[in-house]
Amino acid sequence: MKKDQLKLKGTIPIIVGMCLMLAPLDLVWHDVGYLLDFFGFVLITSGLYLLHRETGGFTLSIMTSMVCTTSCFIMLWAELNHLIALLPKAAFCLLLYLMCTNYAKYANKASDHHMSHHFITHMWIDIIATSIELTAHAMGIHGIPSYIFLLIDLYCEAMLMLHMWKFYKKYNGYQLEDSVYSE
Repeated sequence: MKKDQLKLKGTIPIIVGMCLMLAPLDLVWHDVGYLLDFFGFVLITSGLYLLHRETGGFTLSIMTSMVCTTSCFIMLWAELNHLIALLPKAAFCLLLYLMCTNYAKYANKASDHHMSHHFITHMWIDIIATSIELTAHAMGIHGIPSYIFLLIDLYCEAMLMLHMWKFYKKYNGYQLEDSVYSE
């Protein structure tokens, strides 16, 4: 898909979806947390679709996001083992990798290598923090240590969303010098 202009309107639904997904209400009300996760992933998927349609790329990100959305939908209606309930969050790590590498690719195409570096760096920090949170939950570590892992993960996600917002504000409508290729 040849595109010569960055159209990043899909970034806004992704950021809103990540905020919904990251609201830690499942600590208090599991059903509300699953519902927010579902709606968050629906917004993330629609945002990724917009990015793909307008700018290109993001194909694998959309498919991974659909896996997250579908697994959240299943959890709304089925009582599952708490380890199976970690599937959307584990798939989210893959989604972060795919999505952030695409954002980094577009930052490089816009000759902003500093922003590209931020996407890759914060992606890895976020994936590591999410993996630690998942491991703690799978091992049954509860209480203060699990809340510390959750806070670190939320901070990493907030920083990633901040970089996405900055990239959107700076490069939405930016004219690229050469064409961008899709995934």
